[in-house]
Amino acid sequence: MAFKLAKIKFGMISGPFFLLILAVSFAWASNDELYSLVRLFDKIAVTVSDRYVDDIDPEKLINAGIEAITEKLDPYSRYLYDQDYFYLIQETSGEYSGIGIEIENHSDTLLICSVLKGTPASQANIRIGDRILEVDHIDAIGKSPPDGRKLLRGENGSMVSLKLWRPLLQKSLDLKLPREEIHIEPIPYWGIDNNNNGYIKIARFSEGSLFEVKSFIFLLQAEGIDGLIIDLRDNPGGLLHESVEIAGLFLNKGDKIVETRGRGAASLRTYEARENGVYNEGPLTLIINSQTASAAEIVAGAIQDNDRGLLIGSTSYGKGLVQQILQFSDNSALKLTTAKYYTPSERCIQKDRMKNELRSDSESEQKVIYYTKSGRPVFGGGGIIPDIYVESWENEPVIDEIITAGYISDFVEASSARLKIDNNFSVSDELVDQLFKYIQGRDYTYHNPIYNSFDLFLSQNIEQSEETSLNDHFDAIVKILEQNSKNEMLSMRSRFKDILYEFYIRTNLGEKKAFELVYQKKDPELIKAGKVLKNPETYSSLLVGF
Repeated sequence: MAFKLAKIKFGMISGPFFLLILAVSFAWASNDELYSLVRLFDKIAVTVSDRYVDDIDPEKLINAGIEAITEKLDPYSRYLYDQDYFYLIQETSGEYSGIGIEIENHSDTLLICSVLKGTPASQANIRIGDRILEVDHIDAIGKSPPDGRKLLRGENGSMVSLKLWRPLLQKSLDLKLPREEIHIEPIPYWGIDNNNNGYIKIARFSEGSLFEVKSFIFLLQAEGIDGLIIDLRDNPGGLLHESVEIAGLFLNKGDKIVETRGRGAASLRTYEARENGVYNEGPLTLIINSQTASAAEIVAGAIQDNDRGLLIGSTSYGKGLVQQILQFSDNSALKLTTAKYYTPSERCIQKDRMKNELRSDSESEQKVIYYTKSGRPVFGGGGIIPDIYVESWENEPVIDEIITAGYISDFVEASSARLKIDNNFSVSDELVDQLFKYIQGRDYTYHNPIYNSFDLFLSQNIEQSEETSLNDHFDAIVKILEQNSKNEMLSMRSRFKDILYEFYIRTNLGEKKAFELVYQKKDPELIKAGKVLKNPETYSSLLVGF
């Protein structure tokens, strides 16, 4: 019986795990060494299962070994089984009830790596890079991504409480938001701006994106547009083939789009435009930001390196890893990084945030300057650097806090029914006063960074003193800083008015109407893109590098 047990265990270990070892160990071992290491792992696993003081679940033992290896590779390589594999199929095929985020494991913390536009998470101002500390008061530290998804997802309409850590603010945030059916619309809105430029917002490269983008280009061309703006901000990527085909819509037949490079000949592949694109000549700008990633960076890099259009905004995220899903059984697969993306000028898109601990030797440092097809210099180092840098439309910390807490969205939802919201709608001073009163009624008090720093200093360095005069001095300083914080919030009255207007329009009239009434007038990247396209001389000179 003991022999039979060992045989079963050996077969189980040398199935998916053998393929995994073969994929990730070959970098430092010859074939003979590799097989020896696999046999060693089998022997250790069987020994632990047979002789450890407590009973061991063989499947859990092997899964733990696999996960330990993938954690040493990069943040995106993962072994998917059971619920984790189910969630992958669920996300790629369609709809689920959740809050609209994607998570990865980073140093024992659940890291938010994508926020879908128009979802509860987006409306609550959750951001890529936020860390999840608690879900419904359950500690999320050390939880795996599938365990995190179990906590986050639930019945449509039910509420979920989150405690997040925002590194930029160095503070935690408490949120409560509803679960909704999540359906990813690749093109949330499109239209024509005040300068007669077409505009298409691409939120994600999912199945069918090519057909939609192509259809909208035809419709815009029929309207006689003078130029085209493609908005890739906050686009986390998606399917490679969709991004390649969409890039080809703006290029000429044979133009290089992207190259994948891995270790084997099979991973070396060059993608080119298969035919002349439907919009391969007209003026073109792309808007990118720090949340533009992966497949979206492929499109941006192809347009820039082929001198086909101008990039406007801020440097993209820098996620240039190719993942393959290697199926092992009906309910398990390995999501493995097998190559990296390189733009036509041979820039590597990947920004090296996390060293691969299993790499046998370090890669040589990338050179800094590369050249486009016409000889225009562009810069490497990971991510795509725009041709024209424009400061993003960032909110002040107090506004950011209030949006994240959900106070503005709650106020807008509660007050919309008694207002007439149409193209002529405007936010009155009285409405702003009502917002401030509403926020105060929620027991919210804003403390600016100076107050927070002083409060931290007191908590870490000063104990309650018996010296009354000293305590009085500290109390006086605190009161001054509290008043300064209040004055700072009140001084942003006009900004609150703009934010309220945007929320009312977007909530009641939709994203397309928000583009017409808000973004064209307030969005600095969009305004800049329109101005560049309106001036042919500026556009042409920037495109040739003069």
